[in-house]
Formats: sequence, C-alpha cells, structure tokens
Amino acid sequence: MVEGVEGGAAAAVRLAGGAPLRETLDVTDPGDWLALDAGVREAVRERARFLPA
Repeated sequence: MVEGVEGGAAAAVRLAGGAPLRETLDVTDPGDWLALDAGVREAVRERARFLPA
C-alpha cells in the first residue's frame, strides 16, 4: 500500500527506475493511484522551482 504524497513520490521514482507497476502499488486500490498522482505532481512542483524561467 502506498501512503501519502511521500509514498506516491517514492512509487513514482521506483516506476521511473523500471520497477514493475504491480510490484510498486496495489493496482486495485484507488488510494494508491491517488497517492501516486499526488507524488508525481509534488515532484513536478518541486523540480519546477529549479528550472530556468
């Protein structure tokens, strides 16, 4: 189970590294998908602060 934004961000990193989806989160749990979404959005927001204007 993926919990919270931090868990979603960690899941996104694992997926980006090539981890299989079904080993990264419970694909039948809507909460895991929402956490993944929130984690990715947070990572994009944080990264955007460091990009040139």
